[in-house]
Amino acid sequence: MIKTVENIVTFAPAGGALALLFAIYLSGRINKAEPGNERMQEIAGHIHEGAMAFLNRQYTTLAIFVVAVFIILGIFLPAESHPWQTAICFLVGATCSALAGYIGMTVATKANV
Repeated sequence: MIKTVENIVTFAPAGGALALLFAIYLSGRINKAEPGNERMQEIAGHIHEGAMAFLNRQYTTLAIFVVAVFIILGIFLPAESHPWQTAICFLVGATCSALAGYIGMTVATKANV
């Protein structure tokens, strides 16, 4: 059982790294799979195109919200809580989340065939 913050700081990144390695492995398996016949590939292409259009629209809307929260955090948090560091961490987290969503959607639409 994890009892100290030091152990959490050690095990959390290790768990994340393991999850990334597993995701890379699964992505490789999907990329090596047979793509299917021409009609299947055509349908999969349309699904991928629609999914990416949806994601681009969502991310455009989300970017406005992220920038607004970034500014609010930077301006309105008390000075002793390091507002701009907090705002930058929020921005990095939002960017990583968006990247994970994009990669996940790309792999998921490739797995459709």
